[in-house]
Amino acid sequence: MNQNQTRQTSSSSSSLEQRRRWFPLLRALARDDGGQSIVELAITAPLLILLLAGAIDVGRYMYQGIEVGNAARAGVQYGAQSLVTAADTSPTGGMVNAAKADAKEIPGLTATASNSCSCYSSPSTTFACTVPIATMPCNTTGTDHRVVLVQVVASGTFNSFLRYPGIPSTLTITRTAIQQATP
Repeated sequence: MNQNQTRQTSSSSSSLEQRRRWFPLLRALARDDGGQSIVELAITAPLLILLLAGAIDVGRYMYQGIEVGNAARAGVQYGAQSLVTAADTSPTGGMVNAAKADAKEIPGLTATASNSCSCYSSPSTTFACTVPIATMPCNTTGTDHRVVLVQVVASGTFNSFLRYPGIPSTLTITRTAIQQATP
């Protein structure tokens, strides 16, 4: 045997011995799944947090939509109490104040109030509620009479926690309520 063959044999036997030493250790590590849970958690935790934040934002949007709708209904309920309150449509009037007071926690809430009149027999015929009774298009005798409708449009601004692709971070929520005023 020459010197090169002896070197090869001794190096191959030493690498074989190293493999025999490390192989059981590598097998034990391959069977050990204790760190697998940590890796899975590290991969899924950001996704779960993003889903949770999205669910919270959807809930906040729904809540603010309900609050804006309630504000519009509060304003229209104030206006429907009588013909006097139905005429209170100014920007600082009772219907607008009732709507704003109902939803103080909604940022940037605005409300506008209006009224319209029509004849009971033909609701599609509308006219200004300031028209004197003598010149109304309705027949004031019999079953035909003037019907006063009050309307409040409430709008609020929703700001999301996170920016979502394709969805603006600021949304405007608008709700309208209409009710007949009590004569």
